[in-house]
Amino acid sequence: MHAYLIIAKKDIPIEEEIQKRHIFNGFKLLEFPVQKIDDARSLNAFIRLSASEKTAILIKNFQDATEECVNAILKNIEEPQANIGFIIQATSENSILPTIRSRCQIIHVSSAPNKDGVSEMQNFFEMNLSDKAETLFKNKKREEAVTFSEKMIEYL
Repeated sequence: MHAYLIIAKKDIPIEEEIQKRHIFNGFKLLEFPVQKIDDARSLNAFIRLSASEKTAILIKNFQDATEECVNAILKNIEEPQANIGFIIQATSENSILPTIRSRCQIIHVSSAPNKDGVSEMQNFFEMNLSDKAETLFKNKKREEAVTFSEKMIEYL
């Protein structure tokens, strides 16, 4: 496999996951920030110059890249060089084009739930129905609702 798509939250240390899962063992790992078309062009120029050394390109937060940038990266993934591998990190699988997903081995990385989140969810599930409803209605802001939902998913 020459390309991996790692689905993980932004705060998860991807480098540790790469080592733990033995992804591209023996390759030099280079993080390359790629968000705009100029970044993709710089990456393309770099790849052309350094193809002799085994190199794994780590691109974090790929879901934030522009459409032009994504299309430029796609060409590299479709026509890989022998000594170049790609590790793409995104927070959601659905935020990545299907053409890129189909050319990558997808790895889902979840963070271990913190103890506060576990106890909060245990308390939530032990509540009666009206207390559960009241707790849910307290989450009026989107960020609060997303955080609560993430804690629940981690707990389950």
